[in-house]
Amino acid sequence: MKKYIIIISSILILTVAGLFIWNYLSSFRDVIFSINEPGLSVDIYNKDETKIASLSDTKTTLTLRDGGYYYQVNSDKMDKNRQNFSVNKSVLEVIINPDYSSNYLADLLSSQKDEIIKIIKDTYPSIINNYNITNGQLFSKGEWFGAIIERKTPTGDISDPYKVIMNKQDGKWLIIHYPEIVATKYNFPEVPINILDKINNL
Repeated sequence: MKKYIIIISSILILTVAGLFIWNYLSSFRDVIFSINEPGLSVDIYNKDETKIASLSDTKTTLTLRDGGYYYQVNSDKMDKNRQNFSVNKSVLEVIINPDYSSNYLADLLSSQKDEIIKIIKDTYPSIINNYNITNGQLFSKGEWFGAIIERKTPTGDISDPYKVIMNKQDGKWLIIHYPEIVATKYNFPEVPINILDKINNL
């Protein structure tokens, strides 16, 4: 009887150990990292903030265990904020396509601001002299522009801030829809939600 107990116990232990090993091995995935910006260097970190890889090729495959990770780019031109991502059975590719940094976008705007303001004024010539255009910023990779258009009022009076959104298409700036107090996906369906959020926070 004791012999059978030992055998059964051994089988159970081996089964549990086998399941543990199988679960562990099956939690690893081959994940393709695609870098959309040529010449960009990217560091990959796990959730414990340990660097596990540095990437520079446009496509690299890493074998990673399920869980949370983040990446950071090494370029003054790009936004260096950490970008979180998860690895699981539904994740086969991580596309790395960072936005330009705020400083780089500000430099880009300085050479295009006069053109952008002229387009806004030419679009609303009968009323624009009664408004101030402020807080203009470029977003993403410089193809989106947002600003506040606010009616000129005596000091102390409050005026609703309207948001104007422009997109650069084929080298030309175009106004997307007419200015709104709140830019929503309903009014601006072609504008990415992250761009809308940033413009609403101007």
